[in-house]
Amino acid sequence: MKAYWRWSIYVCLAGSLLFSLVSRNDSRATERDDDNADFIRTGVNPCPDLPTAAELKAALMKVVPGGLAANGGVGAPEWLTLVDSSGMVCAVVHSVALTDPDEVTSVLAIAHRPYSAQKAGMANGFSRGPVGQALGIGVSTAQLNYSARTSFPSGNELSAGLGSLNNANVNPFGGEPRTWGTRNDPYIGKRFGADGAVPGGLPLFDASHRKVGAIGVSGDFRCTDHVVAWKVRELLRDGAYTFANIPFGLSATGHDELTLDFDKNGVSASSYGYPDCGFNPPTNANDGGAIIGN
Repeated sequence: MKAYWRWSIYVCLAGSLLFSLVSRNDSRATERDDDNADFIRTGVNPCPDLPTAAELKAALMKVVPGGLAANGGVGAPEWLTLVDSSGMVCAVVHSVALTDPDEVTSVLAIAHRPYSAQKAGMANGFSRGPVGQALGIGVSTAQLNYSARTSFPSGNELSAGLGSLNNANVNPFGGEPRTWGTRNDPYIGKRFGADGAVPGGLPLFDASHRKVGAIGVSGDFRCTDHVVAWKVRELLRDGAYTFANIPFGLSATGHDELTLDFDKNGVSASSYGYPDCGFNPPTNANDGGAIIGN
């Protein structure tokens, strides 16, 4: 009988310990899910030195009026995410003026929202400002595409380690859908990660060549995403983050243009090029200077 009670006590203690551990993990998960609650509750801009959501939305809607002529592609609605220099999401917007926020999942391709965040994180994560005798570098996600899908030595760490750059604690489709693309977007205040080596992500450098963040655009064909991001960057705060602020880049001009330089064997001459823009590609007349070789 004594042995029975002794084992009963052990089982109860073990159950209590297991419950406390599970509860602790649940609590931590809740904290991760709600770590942007203060920004949403107070309405405080998490990135006061960077463009606001209103500025981003105005620029994006100006660049994406719809139709095939403006930027190539199919004229689809675009998502745009802004991150600061640490990769924290500052704002998420889209190019549609919704009268009913519940329509966001009907008129926009919702998979492009997390893609825009990944592209912003990628452009930010592989760019840096100058320090000491080392030049800074501004890298667009278009320039990382070839390395990300080829093996060593061209691909190096990109082709092997992109999966490790994802933040698994961020649910790409979490929160109320009607808040997506608003000042209450669940991404705000979180670091989404940097697994997005496709065109559409551009770093932001200020006039002193200091990296301050990045934007990511997604929603249309990839070259069009890059062109839209490029044009938006040039518009923000009257050119405060223009491509000319990049201290050094991987294109032939020393900046972060998308370069079309693949040969018939699928090899990029520069190792930082992109293969083809597909249907209705942007042209010199409408790409805003964002593409070399079209």
